[in-house]
Amino acid sequence: MTSRASDVHPSTHGLSLFLVLMFTLQLLAPVVSAAGMQSCGGGDNCDTYDHDEDLTPNVQDWVEGMYEFDLVSTSSIDLELTWAVREFDRDSIGLGSGSPVGDTLEDFDGLDANDGAPADLIRETFDMSIGGTTVGEKLKTEIDVAIRDALESGFGTVNSLSTQYVDSFSNPTSTIDCSTDNATDSFAEGAAVDNVFEPPLCFKAIASVDLAAANFNLAGTENLDLERTYRGLLTMGAEVNTSFNLTVQPGHRADFVINPA
Repeated sequence: MTSRASDVHPSTHGLSLFLVLMFTLQLLAPVVSAAGMQSCGGGDNCDTYDHDEDLTPNVQDWVEGMYEFDLVSTSSIDLELTWAVREFDRDSIGLGSGSPVGDTLEDFDGLDANDGAPADLIRETFDMSIGGTTVGEKLKTEIDVAIRDALESGFGTVNSLSTQYVDSFSNPTSTIDCSTDNATDSFAEGAAVDNVFEPPLCFKAIASVDLAAANFNLAGTENLDLERTYRGLLTMGAEVNTSFNLTVQPGHRADFVINPA
């Protein structure tokens, strides 16, 4: 008796399923590889950049500030300022066009000339040395210079100014957490939201300023005791108008509180 091997036909159902799986994997592969920012090294180091989440799309800065002034006397004013930085000018901190990180931002992450360095990227490059100074130090210096310039243009001479990173920021409606820690800032690392601009990096600055006599509409001289003059005028029933000009840069939002002496 002879036996005959039966014909073996491949399962069309199995082949179809295999092709569907292969096609699905090909569709998913680009999405997985595009997660995060290539300028952060890819992976979970930073959240994925989304232009729709940038609330200052036409400028590189996105900064929220609280300014609280204490009018100590007619000759001096104290200031406590806090800033929440979600995006900052790339060139000023060494991440602009022409730098390795800047070119990666534009070539692979889709940023353009109006896009600054988002908070996640600043954290990821915080300890990177550029020209002998780290990105974190450059940012702090830029903040310090911006505050000093604003105060001297609108008030007088800055006697002292101290700027430090802080871990929270309070505005009139809420208090938010801030961070310089690049190990916990992305959604994949446990952050509350999938947003490359959150959480912000925050600063507190304490300043003391000598006021210019011109702010009180009085011509200053060496012999003028502005405090006594001011009080004398008020005692006699005069009305003295005082004006202060504080310049806020594009992309910055500022809330002010002025406490009279």
